[in-house]
Amino acid sequence: PSYSWRYGHYIKVGKQVTIWFNIGITGFNPTNTEQVYIANLPFQYDDPNSGQWKYLNLMYGYSWRSGWGFGNGSDKLMYLSIYDNESKVRIVKGDGAHIWTSEVGSGQRWSSSFSYHTDS
Repeated sequence: PSYSWRYGHYIKVGKQVTIWFNIGITGFNPTNTEQVYIANLPFQYDDPNSGQWKYLNLMYGYSWRSGWGFGNGSDKLMYLSIYDNESKVRIVKGDGAHIWTSEVGSGQRWSSSFSYHTDS
């Protein structure tokens, strides 16, 4: 996709990393269906209870192509999730099912913040 804007920042204190970000997508017309995620976190996630994924925070936004998103009812909320030993967060539905590229449209807006632990 191309972006109207994408910015964020992070702070690391000890082994805890906190990230804030905002993304505005334009010109997005997917030709395939893949899981949606935000990659290139500054540090890899290190879960003391490895093998489990975690909800990190609610995903805020608007212009959801499929009706999923904040403000569309509690059954349509989206979250960020993270898996052990990865440096990306996935965008998931409340039941844990992944959001797919076919569910994201041009004009999509996302904003959130989250914290996670790293081993460095």
